[in-house]
Amino acid sequence: MIFYLHIPKTGGQTLATRLSSAFPPTRVNIMREEFIFPDGKQTLEQFAQTMDFVEGHVTGPVLRELDALQLLVTIRNPVDQIVSAYGHILREPLNNLHRAAKDLPYDAFFDAFADNFRNFQSQCLIFSLFAKSWEEEMNRSKSELIVNLIPAIKRLEWLVPTEAIDEFTVLWEVQTRRIISEPSIKLNIGQPIATDSSIRDYLKSRPGLYDIDLVLWNLAREWFSQYREKVLGHDQEFAVENATCAFVSGDCGIWLTRGWHPPIVRTDGVAEWWAGPTRISRCASGASHNMPLSVSRSFVYWGFGSRILRLPRLMDRR
Repeated sequence: MIFYLHIPKTGGQTLATRLSSAFPPTRVNIMREEFIFPDGKQTLEQFAQTMDFVEGHVTGPVLRELDALQLLVTIRNPVDQIVSAYGHILREPLNNLHRAAKDLPYDAFFDAFADNFRNFQSQCLIFSLFAKSWEEEMNRSKSELIVNLIPAIKRLEWLVPTEAIDEFTVLWEVQTRRIISEPSIKLNIGQPIATDSSIRDYLKSRPGLYDIDLVLWNLAREWFSQYREKVLGHDQEFAVENATCAFVSGDCGIWLTRGWHPPIVRTDGVAEWWAGPTRISRCASGASHNMPLSVSRSFVYWGFGSRILRLPRLMDRR
């Protein structure tokens, strides 16, 4: 199972929605759970038996000893991450720091609540994997974070800088041979606040808030560069693993890849696949599913029954 360790304000909702669309909806759990130790660890162990893709925030050493999980993490430029988190606090009245953020100038706010932001991304990653208790987390020193940084990265399957999410979506499809049905969706994009530029200048004068996060972000950028070369340099024909076989006769068949609604079975037993919701719906046909076709949702539907193939409209081969 893939577990997306969602560090807040790193593009998590967008990427989770994209990648989860490559799996059956009943085997996905995103934007619903917060995994809090110790109960969260048990919940995640249960999900691992029935799910393919799970995303969530983690509090405590939930991932410690769960070595079978394929872990994904996104890391953001730490200044951008802090600015985004501050903007979220200002917009969210229920946040326990909202009143202070509204009442205090931003420099006084960060002076008073620095511990809530200091190397936040590194803390989220390392504590989820290696801490043994809450007391250990509370007393963690900067040197301990540095010592555990590389071991934490080695535990990950994917370490993605937030600014590379769009490119990662494409490369992940190639690597895993899974088609993402929602490759362009963007969620929870925070709007800039009036003091963004001033806050950035202020944060640049306080690198101690994010020095280890800066190292982690640069390591993520280096990892992603190597990942790109590895995926693109892999000499193997791309074939879709999660295509739906809609029709087969002998050695020939039709596979639906991206942009199709779930099938509707009529009273006469014929199943219909309607193109959409995307503008272009893709499929493949032939003796193997490596011959791509493209159809427009405005004109085409297929009905498949027992050895019956209905093509009311013409499909254009691409």
